[in-house]
Order: sequence, then C-alpha cells, then structure tokens
Amino acid sequence: MYEIKLLSNQYQPSGLNEKPDGETLKYQTTEVNKNAYNTDEIMTLKLRFKAPNSETSKLIEKSLSANTIPLASTSDNFRFASAVIEFGMILRDSEFIGDATYEEAIKLANSARGLDTYGYREDFINMLKTCTGLAANK
Repeated sequence: MYEIKLLSNQYQPSGLNEKPDGETLKYQTTEVNKNAYNTDEIMTLKLRFKAPNSETSKLIEKSLSANTIPLASTSDNFRFASAVIEFGMILRDSEFIGDATYEEAIKLANSARGLDTYGYREDFINMLKTCTGLAANK
C-alpha cells in the first residue's frame, strides 16, 4: 500500500481527509481483518475519476487475485517487455537479478518478436547480442 504525501503541508485541497460514502478500506481498519487471510486476492485497486465539466466522480474498483500465469501463456508484448526489464536489471547489476543472463533475455525477446512492423524489436535483440559479446570480453 502506498501513501501519497504532498511535498508542502501548506497546501490542503478541500476534501483531502474526507472519504466519499462507501469508500472504506476493504481488509483493515487499524488492524488486519482476519478475513484477509482467507482469500486469494493480493490487492484491491480503487480508482476515482471525474470527467471534465462533471460534478460527480466515479469509482472503479477491481480486486486482483494471485493467479499464476505461465510465461509462455502471456502475450508477446508482455514477454518482450519482460526481456527489456531483464536486460535493464543485468545492466544495473540489480540485487533482484536472480539468474538472469543476456542469453535468457535474447531467448525471451526472440520468442516474443511478434509483429515487428518497424524493426524495433529486432534492433533490441541485435543490441542484446552486441552486449553479450561485449560482456564476454570483460
């Protein structure tokens, strides 16, 4: 859970501390509700928006479950984005890198090439191959 805090405490928009009717925390007050442990939900996302020139806002609420989807069953876009993230973690020597390698990132990106109208995905894969060669020469 995140809390958004304004940089300056001087600015207090009206209604900041007021919750609209029916908007309470789903699983806790000041303590965790015991029912929170008996669900497969990992979070509930609540978004409130107001259209321009509208007087009232609308609440959208969506619960997200901890369903595991095999990587091979995800979309090309998801897998390609994952390869880009893996590459970034390797470059930064992230503490969360696990067993990520350039070769694995290349393999994942190749499996998710999909429709590459402008060749950007192929360019990224070529860059990964170049980095693999550079890293081997260290």
